[in-house]
Parts: sequence; structure tokens; C-alpha cells
Amino acid sequence: MNYQQTMEYINSFTKSGKPVKDLSRIRRLLTMLGNPQNDLKFIHVAGTNGKGSTVEMISNALIYANYNIGSFTSPYMVCYEDRIRFNGENIPQDELSKVATMVRSYVHNDEFSQFEISMAIAFIYFKSKRCDIVVLETGIGGLVDSTNIIENPLVSVITSISLDHTAILGNTLKDIAIQKAGIIKPNRPTILSCDNTNADVIEVVSEMAMKKHSKFILPTSGDILNMSLHGETFNYKHNIYSIKMLGKHQVSNAITVIEVCNLLGSMGYNIPLDCVKRSLESTQVIFRTQTFTIDGVSIVVDGSHNIGGITALKDTLQACGIDKPIILTGMISTKDYTSCCKVLNSFADMVICTDGYMDNSISKDKLSKLFTCKTITCELDTALESALKIAKSKGTSLIVCGSLYMLTKIFVSTHARYIIGVRRAYIDTHELTSCQ
Repeated sequence: MNYQQTMEYINSFTKSGKPVKDLSRIRRLLTMLGNPQNDLKFIHVAGTNGKGSTVEMISNALIYANYNIGSFTSPYMVCYEDRIRFNGENIPQDELSKVATMVRSYVHNDEFSQFEISMAIAFIYFKSKRCDIVVLETGIGGLVDSTNIIENPLVSVITSISLDHTAILGNTLKDIAIQKAGIIKPNRPTILSCDNTNADVIEVVSEMAMKKHSKFILPTSGDILNMSLHGETFNYKHNIYSIKMLGKHQVSNAITVIEVCNLLGSMGYNIPLDCVKRSLESTQVIFRTQTFTIDGVSIVVDGSHNIGGITALKDTLQACGIDKPIILTGMISTKDYTSCCKVLNSFADMVICTDGYMDNSISKDKLSKLFTCKTITCELDTALESALKIAKSKGTSLIVCGSLYMLTKIFVSTHARYIIGVRRAYIDTHELTSCQ
């Protein structure tokens, strides 16, 4: 298959497939393909928010330490290939086509999901690249997520847990924590992000770890020394670290990364502290509280699409002295968009609502009615330019947040010229040098 045929093949599978209650379907798929996952070592990352940032900071620290690292994430930000990367580089289109052609020779029906097919392609590719470690992000949940087919991960990581995908995972934090804790494996260590302060969440995860004889680590919070639109500096266990990505929640993610690297060190991996620090200082994931300037307007772009993410965004902006900004947003129906809008309404000067980026996007007119502050509605292709004009006229910041699909449509499909230089979702690995 060529690249176009490859994408047609991948897209012939539905995004989720039929509902699953166990891992039998993904097990059947991988068995047909020779179980490539059994020849790989993994760091498994689950959680509601912070997974993508944590995956990237871990991956980059290990790359700096001269290890060959695969990473599998979802959804893609710029192109399909950016969800399957080796040493920070997207899988080449010819390699993707080669592996997909092999998969198609075994898979002749559409019973599997697009996520399962993508993960199978990733495992085969990572095996061919002889990855030392694969940093693997779950899709939804953990317990019956197809990524949970892996056995004996080096470490299981659970980032911030909040309410999301409630129709699938449950209506309470405890229910969701049970699903996330499903990735914990017998006799393999578990790290729970320090920004999980809910008693039910901590109890569920710690009890599951105890049941599985898994070493359980709940790190302490770091002391934030400085926070601005340029990043944060914090103290953790008598070491000073700086991170590029904004927000107290990113400090929590960074602490998780530090603890993962410490654990790997105890297992014999050589990860110098300088490599960890360089990763935290340089990693910027696209659309994760990302800042840049357009025509003199300071812009913060963030893929916050659930109540935990939106609240973290609000806290970050206020800590950086940003109050009453112009907000451009769009939401999809599968999220608790009503609660998200209440948070945005509490600190916005004006909200610009848009739609048309997904079939299930909330109509801009319906969305605008959820705000009590001044609102206007705009078509997707003119929304950013309209928001920029308003923000510039008011001399204030512009915040673009909500659905990741909306951000991708605006900044990659419609206004790619605005993000020249930041279109790469991850650090430029051509500049990586070994710490060893």
C-alpha cells in the first residue's frame, strides 16, 4: 500500500469499534501478529489529564540519556504519524505503509477499532527499531483499555484523575480511579501523581497496588519558586528544576517524571539528573498551555476540554497575572461542556464561540447561551482572526481553549501560518545530544 491507501485502510476501522468488556479482542489481534508487545519494555501511563505531557517529558529524558525510545499517544495533533514516534520522530510514511500492509495481510475484517490497529502498528514498528523502552499512553480508562494487554511494565503511572468519559468510566472519581488503577500489574511499581488529593482516588489506587504487591509511590508536592508565561521553577527534594510548560499541574507532572526516572535508576538504567532537567526545560507539547504572540497579542492555547483541565488552566492564568482575557472556545457533546463553560465564564471578559470542527461539536449558538459574560459567535475559519482583533483592541490576552479537534482545525488546517516554528508537537530531536 502507498500512504494514501494506508490511511484509507486505517480509517476503514471505526474509532472505538464495538464496546468491549475484556481484552480478548486486542489479544486476538496481537496473537495473529505474533505478539510484538512481548518483545518490548514499557512505561504505562494512564490518567484523565496530564498523560501526554508526562509521556513526552519521560521520553525526552530517556532520549537525552541515550536510550532508544518509542512513544504511543492519542489523539494525533498535526498528522496521524505523530502518535507513533521513535526518539521523538514521527514514524515515516513509508514505514507506516510497510507495517500497515503487513497488518492488513492478517486482518481482513473490521471487527477491531482504529485505536487497536494503530497500537498494533506501533508495537510492530517499535520492535523493528529495537526500542529500549516504549512509553505507552492509554486511550480511555485503563482496566479494559487495549494498551492494558502489556505485561510486566517497568512502572505504571497514573496522572491526575478527574471526571471525564463518565458514560464509559463511571460517574464518580472513585469509579474512574478503579478503571485507571486497572493498569497496575503484580510486583511492578506504581506512581500516582501528587495532584491527586481526593481521598477516594488515593484509597482506590493504593489498595489496588497493595493487592498486586506493587510498590506504591505518591510523591510530595514541590515548592514553586517562580511562575510566569515563560514557565516555572520549583524545588523538589533539594534540587531546583525549571519547566517550559505552564501551570502548577505541569509541576505535578514533572515531579512524576522525576520519580519515574529515579525508579528506572534503581533498576539499572543510567539517567543522569542533567538529562531529566534538560527534558523538563525543553519539552513543549503542542496545545498544552502553549504560548506565543500574533500581531502583538499574547496568546495561550490549551486543549482543556474537561472540568479538571479547564480549572487548571484558570489557576495557571491567574497565577501568571492574566485576568479577564478574551476566550475563543468550542466544545464537543461527549464532554461536560456545561461545567467547563461555568469555569470559563468566571474569569472571561468576553467569550467567542465556534463550531463545525467535529460532527458532535456543540453549536456555537447553544454554547454562547451558557455564558453570562458578553459573547459572540463566529464561523470556524474566521474565529481566530476575529478574536485577535478584539483582544488587540482591548489590549488583553487571548485564550484559545476547548476541544483538541477545534485547536487542530484552527491552527493546523485553517491558520497554519500562525504557528510556523511551533508546528512540531515535540522538541527538535536533531538538537539532542547524549548526557552520557
